[in-house]
Amino acid sequence: MKRLTHLIVIVLTTANSFAQGHFEVAFEGNGQDHMNIYVMSATINGVSMEANDEIAAFDGSICCGKSILTQAIVSSDFNTFVTVSTSKKDEGQSNGYTIGNAITFKIWDSSKSKELSGITAEFINPTNGQTITPPTYTPGATAFVKLSVVAPVNKTPVSNAGSDQSVNEGDNVTLDGTASSDPDSDPITYQW
Repeated sequence: MKRLTHLIVIVLTTANSFAQGHFEVAFEGNGQDHMNIYVMSATINGVSMEANDEIAAFDGSICCGKSILTQAIVSSDFNTFVTVSTSKKDEGQSNGYTIGNAITFKIWDSSKSKELSGITAEFINPTNGQTITPPTYTPGATAFVKLSVVAPVNKTPVSNAGSDQSVNEGDNVTLDGTASSDPDSDPITYQW
């Protein structure tokens, strides 16, 4: 009975799974034939994800479920686990998972406004804590997972204020920063 109580608490703490955020699930309403994925830990560069970060489960390019964190996940505290409730696709639609397909994840780092992919997912047997073979999407199934990602290092933008100019002291000078760029394709601003 204790385990059932823990799962009920987990489900209640992630009731915001379909709230607005970065990721958009492909289905409407509550979905169907759910597979629940319990995230036991989630880190970016070894640091626990925080409130307002998001975890989304995908089947290829289709977002099958997501959850927005309300607090950091603590692997030793089941009350902080996050539930990603995924939905099976409707017949003839691309609005959820296909039975038997691989489960992949993406993360939204809200503090950096960055979507991260290439997530390492370690699926766990909850009774003994051992790593298991990654499950596939299965209606009514439950999976436990630890997620981690190494985010790429942010590279320094390259500034370019236009062609070199020779001017006299006190003269007005026009500079043009539109040729500046960012190797990470982050938006940049400039001012003189």
